[in-house]
Amino acid sequence: MPEKFYNVDNIQDDASNREKSPTTYSSEIVRPEDWDKYKTGLMEVEIEAFSGTGFSEDLLRNLVQDENNFTFMVKEGDKVVGYVNATPHGEDKAYITSIAVLPSHQGRGIVGTLSSALEQELVRQGYLRTCEDANDDNGYADKIKRHYGNRVVVYGEPHPSPWGNQRYIEIRLTDQ
Repeated sequence: MPEKFYNVDNIQDDASNREKSPTTYSSEIVRPEDWDKYKTGLMEVEIEAFSGTGFSEDLLRNLVQDENNFTFMVKEGDKVVGYVNATPHGEDKAYITSIAVLPSHQGRGIVGTLSSALEQELVRQGYLRTCEDANDDNGYADKIKRHYGNRVVVYGEPHPSPWGNQRYIEIRLTDQ
């Protein structure tokens, strides 16, 4: 699976964006058969969040349509504003392949909503950890480490990728 750049703005506490939208967001699962219905919105998020350097439509389609993977999205009205995708990585771990939010909606808690939905589903299905490669150059990896605290069980050394230096991170899904 290719490594992915995660936009640091996705988890910033940006009061200016929050003031624009006091909306409480909820997530919904994207099932493999939903690809045609949501592909335009998902691709818009992918392209805008990663400035055109994100996944291709073919790769994102394959991730969403893989029945073993987990995909959740957040919509505002009928518009997809964010999504997360994860794929099984061993027996008890899921690799977060992408988490993305439209730049206009970053800083509004959408990443938290998506992460919470994904984590709840993973725990329900017996997973113990998530893992991901997070951008180190823009501070995203450090933000993850601060957010999850003692639930971070692996915080790897930076390694190069096409999207800048990444850190491999594993997070325990429960405090136990």
